[in-house]
Amino acid sequence: RRVLFRSDGSADGTGEILAALARKEPRLRVLARPRAGLVAALSAGLAAARGEFVARMDADDVSHPERLAEQVSLLRRQPELRLASCLVDFAGDRAASTGYALHVDWLNSVVSAEQIALNRFVESPLAHPSVLFRRELAEKFGGYRAGDFPEDYELWLRWLDAGVRMAKVPRALDRK
Repeated sequence: RRVLFRSDGSADGTGEILAALARKEPRLRVLARPRAGLVAALSAGLAAARGEFVARMDADDVSHPERLAEQVSLLRRQPELRLASCLVDFAGDRAASTGYALHVDWLNSVVSAEQIALNRFVESPLAHPSVLFRRELAEKFGGYRAGDFPEDYELWLRWLDAGVRMAKVPRALDRK
């Protein structure tokens, strides 16, 4: 399995760290590029991806070591699913961030493919950094689009409209 990391013009040493790791790990490819914004970086990552699956994370995101394996397992067990997400933890102060805490609670209540399809117009039913999808989706239905809208939510809506089935591993896999 190959792993692709992309650095979007980071000036914090990330590129050097990834290059050093890539010298030791032949499956690791680093895509270094000038800063061009999130959608451009996501699109470049999709264009460079060669594997069956694409997982999305930011530099400050933390995943459970079993996250990807559990998501791939869900997609393998249920081949009609094309995208797998998971539950997410709320790590902040619930009193200070009540609105976001309630949003996370709602996200974690929308798990099955039917619930995701039904609730897609309430709010984005998926936390972007918790998603793993089959790369063929971007080839078949298009990838991220730039605009005056959340790039991830627009993508989920477009793919759901095309009949793509999405579900979540019913376990929080975004923290160790």
